[in-house]
Amino acid sequence: MKTLEIRVFAALIFILMLSSCASTSPSRSQSAAAPPSQSSVNLSQARVVTPQYFLDYINEMRVAVENGKPRQLDAKEMQRVNRIVGDLRETLTGIESIQDLSSDDKNEVFNATQELWATIHEAQHQQVVCEEAARTGSRIRSTDCRTVRQLSNDRNQYREFMRESIYAQQVPPGEF
Repeated sequence: MKTLEIRVFAALIFILMLSSCASTSPSRSQSAAAPPSQSSVNLSQARVVTPQYFLDYINEMRVAVENGKPRQLDAKEMQRVNRIVGDLRETLTGIESIQDLSSDDKNEVFNATQELWATIHEAQHQQVVCEEAARTGSRIRSTDCRTVRQLSNDRNQYREFMRESIYAQQVPPGEF
């Protein structure tokens, strides 16, 4: 559970780093955003924000995207951004702390944040998706996070494995 909270926290910090593409109001501190040249999150310098602050920031980012920052989105991408922002608003409205969310809701927030980032930066293959499931033979649930590219590669490898397994059963021994 602690690992998932750290991942969600890191996702929230990561989104705050995107402030270079969102306008900031004079009331917001510039220290909330990492410098554009910084490419990694330093958790010792991270700042915990409330869900409401995060929602305000996400809305500012949506407005910036509507104004073409960091790039101009087509109608379908803008529709996706609005859907994601709406989903985040629905999940986080009325929540005092990220700890108030269920494990599934934390995964939803993380995945939505990643989808938003990937849409804005046209980098869907770099989007990270987290899923929580029990491993075969165990009732203990764990969270597995992989990029869309990794998921696609795993799916292709599984498909190839199944294809080879089925083919191996259809060919009588010694007839290769």
